[in-house]
Amino acid sequence: MSVTQLSALLRNLNVSKCAPQVLYRSVTFAPRSPDQVYRGGPRYAVHPAPKQKHPPCPIKADPAMATTRDDVKLIFGPQSKVKATGGRDPETGVKIFMCRGGGSDRQERHITRHRLPEEAGSSTVKYRVLQIQECEVRNCDLALVAGPDVGYIVQPDGLNVGDVIEASRTQLGSLNPGCAYPLKLLPVGMKVNSVELGPGRGSQLAMTAGNSCEVVQHTIDKDKTLVRHPSGISQWLDSDCVATIGRVKQTARAVEILGSWKVVIDYSSQLA
Repeated sequence: MSVTQLSALLRNLNVSKCAPQVLYRSVTFAPRSPDQVYRGGPRYAVHPAPKQKHPPCPIKADPAMATTRDDVKLIFGPQSKVKATGGRDPETGVKIFMCRGGGSDRQERHITRHRLPEEAGSSTVKYRVLQIQECEVRNCDLALVAGPDVGYIVQPDGLNVGDVIEASRTQLGSLNPGCAYPLKLLPVGMKVNSVELGPGRGSQLAMTAGNSCEVVQHTIDKDKTLVRHPSGISQWLDSDCVATIGRVKQTARAVEILGSWKVVIDYSSQLA
């Protein structure tokens, strides 16, 4: 159809009195609403609004424990991305581990290893549990707690959302799971996790799912404490080392068997 014939056809149809339409490459398209996106070309495209990421919460948790469960979605603890290197050095790119490659980036949530900072002194610090979260790097669940600051701790068995936990250097308060005290204040036979190897060094022992240490014995002066490790070995530690009450909660992903010949046999028998 030539241009002259097309113009004559449009005059006969009297397009001005008809419904408004768009003529594009001899194909008519009905007008679209602003909410719809036209994929035919950039001229008619309506770009959608960019996705809004969760901004960090500008309001810190107050020591008065006024934090509610409604603002859990806005609170994020300290975390960082662990990039998959594929067996290469992250700075030089040189291959340092053979037969290793691929992988995906993971999000690591940083645990608060110093439950009793030096600024706390002899006072009792209180925290409230806001949320229980999973960590892509660890096999145990983490509890997001808020008090003077917001951070993650290893979730002991029996610690739930909304519980209030304490931490003190001089005074023994409640013995609920999640409370942190020096070893000299804990009774003999107590199961603990996140134990320090030295005063002020941070939590290092019994921080994986299902593990715990046991307070076995104190000296007369209570300057040393005998602690039994998860492996069964006992070790004398300084009584000023801080430990958290409770056994680390067991998780399903911690006991899952991966790459075992038993799993292959069980899976093949199910297919047969």
